[in-house]
Amino acid sequence: LNQFNLNQYDSVVYNNNLSFVVSYHNSEDDATIGVNAIPNTETSAYEATNGETIWVRVQQIDNAAIYGVTSFKLFVHEKPIVYDLDPVYGCEIPGTGLANFDLSSVELQATGLANSLEVSFYPTFAEAELGDVANSFPLNYTGEQGTIYVRVYNPNTGCYSIMPLVTNVVTTIIANEIAPLVYCSASSNGFGYFN
Repeated sequence: LNQFNLNQYDSVVYNNNLSFVVSYHNSEDDATIGVNAIPNTETSAYEATNGETIWVRVQQIDNAAIYGVTSFKLFVHEKPIVYDLDPVYGCEIPGTGLANFDLSSVELQATGLANSLEVSFYPTFAEAELGDVANSFPLNYTGEQGTIYVRVYNPNTGCYSIMPLVTNVVTTIIANEIAPLVYCSASSNGFGYFN
């Protein structure tokens, strides 16, 4: 749904002056006359089309003859496409349960090769929603096995999508120490046969 909260513009259009009331309209004529306002029940979740103009009437509470009319446009932009990301693997740092992950390998897959998008990685979905880069992981990330979240952001539209990314820690194989093999050569040529 393309829903907008029109009420967030109330304080902007009347400069926080409490002696005024704000109404939203679909036409300039309606706003000028003060009729057919968008119902208050719809202004907090107004379903809009791209490029739609909303007309605003700001009227003094005590005197309907004192009013102003202005407008703003609503733009609907597509969010970046959400992809099913391949898990990333990292070799365990011996005895820690942690691994180093190269998250740069995920960037191209997360953007679908669109170079106009920005990618960042977060420990939780909530932090990815906020998009505070100060809380994001570096591309060379050391962490445990689990799920982290990839935020793909379009700086041209302000839209973003969030995708889960599974990190898998591969247990480091530790080989046993093996005693040397010894061969006693009867020919003293330095060669021996090991079976």
